[in-house]
Parts: sequence; structure tokens; C-alpha cells
Amino acid sequence: MEQTRVIFRKIERLLKAAGGGMEHIVQTTDYITTTENYRRTADVRREFFKRPYPTATGVIVHGRLRPGAVIEISAVAVLPG
Repeated sequence: MEQTRVIFRKIERLLKAAGGGMEHIVQTTDYITTTENYRRTADVRREFFKRPYPTATGVIVHGRLRPGAVIEISAVAVLPG
């Protein structure tokens, strides 16, 4: 799911700028519009995360603020130092 990739790439850039990486993410929350979208998101997560995977919560919502958006992701990272 390309929207998921775009979001994770943005998160990756922000973490890099702060001196971290995707391996520093400990938890994500996906706000999605359908269970099908959540299953498709899981495949994309494996492109960005390695074991041990961060915890993940999926929340089904009625809609998104942006037209055409089917997912929003919130991430928590713990950076070294």
C-alpha cells in the first residue's frame, strides 16, 4: 500500500535528521478505514522493520481528514543517548 510507504519514508527521514533510524521505533498506531487496509499495511511494515518488530495497534476509523487518505500512522521512537 503506497500511502503506508510514503508515511514510513517520511518517518524515516525525520528519524535520520534526529540521529536515529527505524530500528528506534518502539510502537506504532495505524488509523485505517478498513480491515483490508490493515492487512495490506502489515506487508509494508516488514519492508521497513526487522525483528524484533515494534508493537503495533490498528484502529479502524470512519474516515480521514484528507480526501483519498486511507491511513495515518503515529510512531513512538526511543533514540540513543
